[in-house]
Parts: sequence; C-alpha cells; structure tokens
Amino acid sequence: MSEDEERLYEEEIREYENNQVVKDLEGADLRENNLQGVDLCYANLKGADLRDANLEGADLREANLEGADVRGADLDGAYLVGANFRDAILWDADLTRTDLREANLIKAGLNGARLYEANLKGANLIMASLIKADLRRADLRRARLHGANLEGADLEGAKLQRANLANANLTGANLRRVELRMATLAEANLEGADLGGADLSGSYKTAAGLFEANLRGARLHGANLTWTRLTRADLRGADLSWTNMTCTSLREANLEGADLTQAKWDGESSPFWPQGFTPPE
Repeated sequence: MSEDEERLYEEEIREYENNQVVKDLEGADLRENNLQGVDLCYANLKGADLRDANLEGADLREANLEGADVRGADLDGAYLVGANFRDAILWDADLTRTDLREANLIKAGLNGARLYEANLKGANLIMASLIKADLRRADLRRARLHGANLEGADLEGAKLQRANLANANLTGANLRRVELRMATLAEANLEGADLGGADLSGSYKTAAGLFEANLRGARLHGANLTWTRLTRADLRGADLSWTNMTCTSLREANLEGADLTQAKWDGESSPFWPQGFTPPE
C-alpha cells in the first residue's frame, strides 16, 4: 500500500469512528436544536430530548428513538423508514409527508400530531395513542393499529386497505372517503364516527361497534357484519350488497335507499331490523 493510499485509509477510519460517536446520542438534550436535513441514519437517540427541535427533511432511517421526547418537533418531510419510536412522545409533532414505512410506533403518544399525507405503510401502531391526530390522506395500508386510540382523529381520504384496526377506538373519528377494503375492524369502537362515502368492501367487522355512525353512501359490498352494532347508524344510500348480516343490530338505523341485494345471514340468526322495516326476501 502506497503512502497516499495508507493516509486515505486512515482518514476513512477516523471519519467512520467520529461518525459513530456523533450518532450515539442516547439521552442527549437536543431541545430546540436546528437539525434540519441532518444525517442521523441508524443513530441511537433512545430517550433523547428533541422537544421543539427542527428535524425537517432529516434522515432518521432505522434510527432508535425509543422513549424519546419529540413533542412539538418539526419533522416535515423527514425520512423515518424503519425507525423505532416505541414508547416515544410525539404530541403535537409535525410529521407532515414523512416516510414512516415499517416504523415501530408501538405505544407511541401521537396525540394532536400532524401526519397529513404521511406514508405509514406497514407501520406498527399497536396500542398507540392518536387522539385528535391529523391523518388526512395518510397511507396506512397494512398498518397494524390493533388497540390504537384514534378518538376524534381526522382520517379523511386515508388509505387503510388491509389495515388491522381490531379493538381500536375510533369514537367520533372522521373517516369520510377512507379506503378500508379488506381491513379488520373486529371489536373496534366507531361510535359517532363519520364514514360517509367510505369504501369498506370486503372488510371484517365482526362485533364492531358502529353506534350512531354516519355511513351515508358508504360502500360495504361483501363486508362481514356479523354481530356488528349499527344501532341508530345512518346508512342512507349505503351499498350493503352481498354482506353477511348474521345477528347484525340495525335497531333505529336509517336504511333509506340502502342496497341490500344478496345480503345474507345464517338461518334464524337474522339481523335486528329497525321497527317497521321490511327486509328483503
């Protein structure tokens, strides 16, 4: 190895070692720091304090932010693919258009967070708290939201195909025009949710609670509504064709103009129809 090659090699080694030190930021106090566009790929930020920090456009792919405090931080357009936010606090954080594919957000606190047009495809949000979060037009396809709290969240126009929302709390959530095809909503609570114009075709909603939900014009073609509670729901103009309505509760529901073509139920386990409603033959 020539002297020039040896010198270049030593410089690369030093650069690598320095980079490892910089990226080990466990428990670091980075409050209000300007970290716009920085490369923190694979960084260890476990338990770090990032409150109100500027991380706009930062590269945090595969970074470890477990238990970090990210309240009020600006992460607009940040790269967060595969990042670990388990138990992190992200209240009121700006995550607009962030790339959070396959990110770990188990039990993360995202109350009031802005996730407009965020890419959360395949993300793990089990038991996460997203109360009043802005998830409009977010991509949540195949996301795991089992037991998540989405009370009052705004998901208008979001993509939730094949998402798992079992046991999720969607009370009062805005789900207008969402795409929920083949999604799982078993035991989910959608009391008072607005699903106007939503596409729930083929979704699995066994024992889901949709009390007083707005499903006006919603598409539920082929959905499994076994034991689903649709008491007082607004189903005017909804597409309920080919649905499984075994023991579905429709007491006091508004079915004006609803399409019940080929809706089915098992034997004597017919739906609980609204009083005075004439069910299809």
